[in-house]
Amino acid sequence: TDVTTGMYKEIRVDFTSQRETLNRVHLNQMLSLPLWSSLPTSGESLQFCRSMRSRRRERTRLPLPDVQKLETWTSQRDNAVLFIDTYVPVVAKTFMIDLIDLILDNRIPIIWALRYADYQDRRTSVLDVVRLLVLQAMQVSADRLLDSPFPVTVEQLREAASLSDWVRILNRLLRSISQAFIVIDADLLSHVTLCDRSEALELLDALRMELSGNVKIVTATSSVSRAYVETLEHSNACVRIWTGHGGDWRKPRKPRRPMIRFRKG
Repeated sequence: TDVTTGMYKEIRVDFTSQRETLNRVHLNQMLSLPLWSSLPTSGESLQFCRSMRSRRRERTRLPLPDVQKLETWTSQRDNAVLFIDTYVPVVAKTFMIDLIDLILDNRIPIIWALRYADYQDRRTSVLDVVRLLVLQAMQVSADRLLDSPFPVTVEQLREAASLSDWVRILNRLLRSISQAFIVIDADLLSHVTLCDRSEALELLDALRMELSGNVKIVTATSSVSRAYVETLEHSNACVRIWTGHGGDWRKPRKPRRPMIRFRKG
């Protein structure tokens, strides 16, 4: 009847409102923990990297086969890692920020660990990189924090001590999202590992093997090693794209006019 339908709608609206309130309270409790105080906000780090890109005033351009490879990788659920390969690190950084902006424009969930203004002056660790990702994942999944049968708790955040602990927490937060991207800055990773590639490999292996669902990880080859990337390529566990020269990879490049030189005399 109409009366029953109306009552059902009112109960549903009330339940949704209560759930939103509980999620908001739970998020605020987790955000109030002091362990986030030394970390930059996602906006601060992205804005810093955008400003670096603007100073360079260049965009990367991918050859057509690599654009197709990027589109294929995005649609594959079982291929987690995208490596950006180049002999010009500046080009990889520019491409990475372009990619973040493109994903944001398409309203797809994305989190990142990027350089920020004074990152080289701070003592940070690999755990801080994962904490950065956890902090953003909490905010991205803010309206679904309590939907899981085993939601992340304030106590779990307080007690997390190892890389495995933090990656497990990140996995719980991302599980409620159908697709998500993670971007890790190669310079930041080199800084926190003191250029120890074995530590960087441990982090990437933990992320790609322990995160479930359709989670895509983007970083540069320079953060690990080409041998590691080739090993993953052989097992179809990653995609590598080449960003070798300037230009805007999203638009076809206009052909240059031939330069005519005149000889003197």
